[in-house]
Amino acid sequence: MQESQRKGKVNIMEIVLILILLYALGRKVVSRKGRRRKKGRRFPLVNGAPASKVQIKLAERVGGEVNAHIGPYYADVLITRGGLNIVIEYDSWKYHKYKIRKDRRRAQFFIDQGYAVIAVKSNSRLPRKDVMEDAIQKVLRGRDYVEVILGDWGKTS
Repeated sequence: MQESQRKGKVNIMEIVLILILLYALGRKVVSRKGRRRKKGRRFPLVNGAPASKVQIKLAERVGGEVNAHIGPYYADVLITRGGLNIVIEYDSWKYHKYKIRKDRRRAQFFIDQGYAVIAVKSNSRLPRKDVMEDAIQKVLRGRDYVEVILGDWGKTS
């Protein structure tokens, strides 16, 4: 009689075990070569936050600090020119195509805190040094927000 009552009912412990197994299986992914590996960080941590190679190269190009902590955010690159703090945000199409409003709110937060913002929008390229210097000059002349949109913005690779 107990066996017939058991049919169709699921024990809570069975559910917990299934959830634990699913969680454990989800922690591993198959790499391109077919070997199993644990999920890891895609980008290295710099100043406590992930930083892409392009972000690091951009900071080197303009002589800035990567992932400067400002309020609840990390600025991609922070530079100081002419006594003015300038945040440079690098927005790649792959990660930011659906975050345009969020990026604008973030930029507005930096502006409200007294920083000028240069938003570099690209898929994977870096702006030339003269293009960045031109954007920095616009900020130094009084603009609080400048967009640098490269030709590959909006294109998938």
